[in-house]
Amino acid sequence: MSSNLYYLEVNIIALIVLGILYNNERKKLARTVEQKAFNLIIVSVIMVVAMDTIMWVVNGHDFIGAFAFNWIASTVYYFFNCFVPFSWFFYVVVYCNLYQRYFETKRKYILILPLFINTVMAIINYFTHWMFYIDEANMYVRGDLFIIPSVLALLYLLLAACVIFRKYKVVVGEEERGKMKTMMTFMVLPILGAIVQIEVYGVSLIWIGATLSILMVFINIQNSQITTDMLTGLNNRYQFNRYLNKVFLIENEREDDGLILIDVNKFKTINDIYGHLVGDEALIKTSIILKDCCNKHKSFLARYGGDEFIIVCKDKDHQELIYLINEKITEFNDMNKEVFKLSLSIGYAAFKDPMVKTIDELVAHADREMYVNKKNYQEQMKLDLK
Repeated sequence: MSSNLYYLEVNIIALIVLGILYNNERKKLARTVEQKAFNLIIVSVIMVVAMDTIMWVVNGHDFIGAFAFNWIASTVYYFFNCFVPFSWFFYVVVYCNLYQRYFETKRKYILILPLFINTVMAIINYFTHWMFYIDEANMYVRGDLFIIPSVLALLYLLLAACVIFRKYKVVVGEEERGKMKTMMTFMVLPILGAIVQIEVYGVSLIWIGATLSILMVFINIQNSQITTDMLTGLNNRYQFNRYLNKVFLIENEREDDGLILIDVNKFKTINDIYGHLVGDEALIKTSIILKDCCNKHKSFLARYGGDEFIIVCKDKDHQELIYLINEKITEFNDMNKEVFKLSLSIGYAAFKDPMVKTIDELVAHADREMYVNKKNYQEQMKLDLK
């Protein structure tokens, strides 16, 4: 009885924590797809913890409806036992901007197959007793195939881990890598709890582990919102300043690195003619192109402000990176159906330049070169109009 009370208390604490997190997320007026996916995780864990709690309360007791409550709660529990890892995998895919690749192609049918199998097994379990059954004393008893739902759930956790690991290999900067590491730890506590729960019958640790993992991810999200530009999803100026200050203090980094400053040509004209929504779209498209190029060279990218972007890259790579950016911009203009065309002015400054003594001088040097580039662009535009 004391163990039941202990698990009941643990589950209540988990429900309180999850309720606070959900209430906090629900108050946000403009929820993104990423936030909605995160809310789905919270709600699904709330459901599974609630079912687990009901199971602990009614298991072995004899009162009106206890037998039915035990069967229903256990069945719903087994469904969410797989749905929670699936919702985590879905969140990871959305977070890593891979939704179209995974869920807008035929591979989505393969991805939902484990969840479908688990759902079917949960539905027919009342007749087969494969997963569990409730005996005459209203006691929960494991079925011969109780391990299968755990294996199916583990598949989603491993898939999510693979997606995170691939993202980890291409992101740049300790902050971004730290986010990926935090997300990777999501699966650790629930898996440890599952191992103990499988080995020691009657112990319930999976979902308190999942609750702690969700709490870690939530804190990670809150920290990310401080350092991320809301429009483009890139690092913001605050994060750039933190990164550059750190890099600038390391002598060997100063010798190897350089800074690229980028400005979108005629951005004000796009805003004035087509409106600010189209202007925002131009910035988003530019950020996507820059992100793709920077990922290939493992360079740090941030939105510096307005229509300006800034990159910290290896000095030896800067010419190739600038060429790649211009090439991708040309490809975009040739293939896109937008009302606007993109053009960039780019300036560069090397950390090892003897004229550069401070961060302000570094940025100012790149800014001067970018201004020369922009002036040449404007003069060329005048010649083209003649």
